[in-house]
Amino acid sequence: MRDIREDLQARFKAVQEELTELRKRLGDLEDERKSLVSLLLAENRRWSVESTPSPTDSEVVPTVREVIDEMLNTGEPWSTIAMAQVAVKRGCDFEGSAPGRAVHGILLGMLKSGQVEQLGEGKWRLRQIALAS
Repeated sequence: MRDIREDLQARFKAVQEELTELRKRLGDLEDERKSLVSLLLAENRRWSVESTPSPTDSEVVPTVREVIDEMLNTGEPWSTIAMAQVAVKRGCDFEGSAPGRAVHGILLGMLKSGQVEQLGEGKWRLRQIALAS
């Protein structure tokens, strides 16, 4: 039987690097999207065109889970309160729950499934996968 731990570590490193590149690209695209929204809104005001839908009218509102995933994928620890505040700013639907309660419930589900770890003082981060050397 062959020891494949070294191969797995190399693959893990490659996936981590690819994730980092994709996160940067996602951030760049989000910045570009925001710029285009601003430009389109300015042009709509300039031309006083009411019939042209603004991008914010047709924009898909992210789910609370999508916002949580996006924040945790930065690799930084986040507090429940900070994640709830971002979700509110992004226009998420909390389906009648308080934002903090909704975020906390999702995080507890993610904790139970091993996706996140609780750091104390209300902070959370993605669970770190340790590979043996």
